[in-house]
Amino acid sequence: MIKSILKPLQIAYYGILVAALLFATLCIYLSKNNSLLLVEPSSLGGQIIQSFVILYTIVSIAGGLFWFKTRCKKTKLIDDENEKLGRYKHDALIRIIVIGVGMLFGIVAFYILGGFTSMIWCAAISAIGLIFCKPNEMRIQLELLKDEQL
Repeated sequence: MIKSILKPLQIAYYGILVAALLFATLCIYLSKNNSLLLVEPSSLGGQIIQSFVILYTIVSIAGGLFWFKTRCKKTKLIDDENEKLGRYKHDALIRIIVIGVGMLFGIVAFYILGGFTSMIWCAAISAIGLIFCKPNEMRIQLELLKDEQL
């Protein structure tokens, strides 16, 4: 049963990583052709972009992981195996997307702000947070075990 939800979660996880590579490639291509809209990091627009990416990175990682942990505690208590796995799959997809989008925001902001390095650090921090979301069979089993089974 776990294998049935593992494949869509892996597709979402690796899809975010592929999207990050495509975004970076596209931004490099557009910046080489001077087609990318550049914003000065010290301008008001640049500061708004920086603040948004930094705030999103912090909130999405801390909030996403905490939200998922609390949802897993509730999901563990469900007796119906199909409903339990369905809810887990839904919540895990949300966690992957929320944290992965932070990485994409960081990559795009890095190029829009003309190579402002703190934005690539935000993308890297989100990528590290995404490691904690990597789906595998053992992780799913551990996260769905009831506390008395541990």
